[in-house]
Amino acid sequence: MKTARGIKTGTRKLLCSREGQHLDFKEKIEALDIEDLAAFSNATGGTILLGVSQRGGNTTVVGCPWDDKAELMVRQKAGEADPPISIEISAENTAHGKAILRVDVPASVSRPHGSPRGVFKIRDGNKNRNLKPQELLAIFLESQGQTFISRFKAATHALEERLESVNREIQGLLMLVDQTMDQIEPRLSENLAHVKDVASATDDAIQRADEGASEASDAVEMLGRIGPQLEDILIYLHQAACDAGHDSPEIFRAKLGVRRVAMLTAAQWPDKDDEALLIQLDQMDKDRRVRRNLTAEQVREEALKGFTKGRANEGKDENELGGNIRRGVRRSPPRNPSLK
Repeated sequence: MKTARGIKTGTRKLLCSREGQHLDFKEKIEALDIEDLAAFSNATGGTILLGVSQRGGNTTVVGCPWDDKAELMVRQKAGEADPPISIEISAENTAHGKAILRVDVPASVSRPHGSPRGVFKIRDGNKNRNLKPQELLAIFLESQGQTFISRFKAATHALEERLESVNREIQGLLMLVDQTMDQIEPRLSENLAHVKDVASATDDAIQRADEGASEASDAVEMLGRIGPQLEDILIYLHQAACDAGHDSPEIFRAKLGVRRVAMLTAAQWPDKDDEALLIQLDQMDKDRRVRRNLTAEQVREEALKGFTKGRANEGKDENELGGNIRRGVRRSPPRNPSLK
């Protein structure tokens, strides 16, 4: 609590005034009531001078205690209001034995304030009066509105700060994205060029595959055309072997080659598949071995020796074999009735 040995100028002016909207005098501290404090707080504020008496227009300083106990008593009354009231206390004229306690009560932002009994008063002129229901409601709405506005402003300010922070973060991210794009674009260009090269190579491979498929189709067609002649060639070769009594190297190699071609063109043969034909050819080989009294192993060894010997003159043998086949085809004997 602030103290002053004399009376300050502001207090002297109040002592020269009469009680009114913003001023009240109390001779004793005990005369101060919670409703007095609430009345000024619910209005526009004011000052209460304790230790001062005003009668008949005469104002007299009678003095009052100004120790800690007096201050505590005043503050306790302000604290018992609902909600509590904020006040300022100071002591003046302490050197002359008649101290004055000055209690300043500001207008409250959390009004309306009431007593513990639920009495709500307001300063009206030089007196306190009860608040009317509509006045109490208006004050309540105004107070709550101000509280709401105050909280709304605080929330808006916090939101603005948060938005500014988010905006800074976004700007930082955009800068990072720009830097990353500058690093990625060259790589994307290189990858795109590589993809184009791969696509071009793929197109070339597809074109070559199409050409290979066309050539394979032509080869199959050609094999299909010569397929029907293979049966006559094999019959001719076996007939020649039967007439000679054994397989010469040329006849053996020719049979092997024709059998390989026959395996490829079996689907093109109109009369018999290669499996049935080979069974009949093996039966003919068996008959020939019986006539010569040779075992299958002896016939195989004899044919292998002849085949190995004929490899030295392979070119000549093939030319002769081709001539024989052509001559044989031109004068092919009639088919063996047993093959039909």
